[in-house]
Amino acid sequence: MPDKGLGVQLVPWSAAAHRGGPSDRCVDPQVWPIALNRQLEEGFHLAVDLLAHREDAAANVITTDVAFCRPGDRLNDVWATIKERGLKNIPVVDQESKPLGVLNAKDVLLSLLQDVEYEELAHRIRIN
Repeated sequence: MPDKGLGVQLVPWSAAAHRGGPSDRCVDPQVWPIALNRQLEEGFHLAVDLLAHREDAAANVITTDVAFCRPGDRLNDVWATIKERGLKNIPVVDQESKPLGVLNAKDVLLSLLQDVEYEELAHRIRIN
């Protein structure tokens, strides 16, 4: 590989490691982290550029079997769907399937836990 103006010849990490480390290719061992970082940055920017120029349409990668809930659904049922599908969020839609918002799994669980805590408190009060 050509010298990138850093006083070192950049080589793939695996090749440098195979030869016992990068120090045999560097004029100054302090330069290696800088050279490696620059090489990684160039690779990252190349990958981002490649992804940005892909012509895949959203229709080619979307999920078509979308889980959703309605405003009147019981939170226990919504939680069951979230657990079954491994979701973090679930869309809420009206009767015409128009999106109204999104329910977060954590918010559903916290609401259910509050209900359980309230029921426990009410049960303790009845016992005493």
